Parts: sequence; C-alpha cells; structure tokens
Amino acid sequence: LGLGPRLADVLDAPVHLFDDADLVADAAQRFGSVGTDFLLVRIGTRIGTAIRVVGDDGAPVERSIGARELAHVGAGGDPGELCLCGRDGCVHAWAAAPAIARRLETPGADHATVLTAAGARLGTSLSVIAAAVDLPTIVLSGPDGIVSPEFVDATAAAVRAASHPSLGPTVVPSALDDAVLLGAATRVVAAEFSPR
Repeated sequence: LGLGPRLADVLDAPVHLFDDADLVADAAQRFGSVGTDFLLVRIGTRIGTAIRVVGDDGAPVERSIGARELAHVGAGGDPGELCLCGRDGCVHAWAAAPAIARRLETPGADHATVLTAAGARLGTSLSVIAAAVDLPTIVLSGPDGIVSPEFVDATAAAVRAASHPSLGPTVVPSALDDAVLLGAATRVVAAEFSPR
C-alpha cells in the first residue's frame, strides 16, 4: 500500500513499519526470559507468528524468520464461525481476539470454556508448525483477558497431544508488558542510530 512513504511525506519524519508479531518476538528475545529459540504467537485482530533463533556464535540470527499469518490454517473439528475469508474452520475464526470477544459476550457464555476451546483450536493449528520447526518454546502474546491460564493450558495440551511425548515444546504466556512498544523502540533505535 505504500503506507510508509505516505506517512513519511505527511509527517515529514522517518517512518518505520513493522509487524506486531515481529516486534513482540524482538522484545521477547531481548528483554524476556524465554530462552534463545522460540515461536512467538501474537493474538490480536489476527494471529501472527514469528520465529527467533540464536546462531552457532550465540548471537541472535537477524530477522531469522519474520512474521507470518496463522489466521487461515484449519483448526479442525467443529468449523465454528464463518471466517472473514469466507471459509469454515480457520483458526482466525476461533482464536483471534475479536472472535473470542464475540463468544465471551454471548449471553450465558462461560469465560473458562470459551478460552479453553479457543486455546485448543490454536494448539491444534500450532502443532504442525511446532513439529516442523522443532523449537523448545512457544510464547503466546496478546490481551490479558485472552492469554489467560485456561487459554495457555489448552493450547499446550493440544500441542502436546500432537507431539512426541518427550519432544513437545513448552507453551508459555509472554511475561512482558507493552511488548509491541518495546520491540518497536528497539527497531527504530537500530534503524535510526546504527552506522550506515
């Protein structure tokens, strides 16, 4: 869309555009305590993922694997709501923040049941990625009301169910507040103040 150059023209200042999953992954790698290699899953209006690994020399691999959408991967089982893309069964329709919020607002909805179902669908979708990339940790990041113990536990259980018992990754919530802002600050400082 050319948003960066357009904003730069309007603001008359440098503009940097980044994906929120990449920013949270950067913050988790720099300021978090999740270890060196992990898959970051950002729950928001969409579901984005980013992978961060450390090279043989111990230094972070720059932009190891950037953010990718998980939103339209099939979640299996009951197709649930129709996704924005027009398909049934997308994990986006189960585990993105707006879909969860709609289900939580349904009269008589049980908070724990809704979050457990969403986490299970997310974990089912993540299990293939987790097996393929073989990383020790999956970090879940998103609104506190969604990335709850029920959501994290259900995601972990679904990932474990599809993994070899001794090889499944640990699933943890992000421990950082304002992780998007921390990651954005890190990227902007690097872009504007690193030697050219």
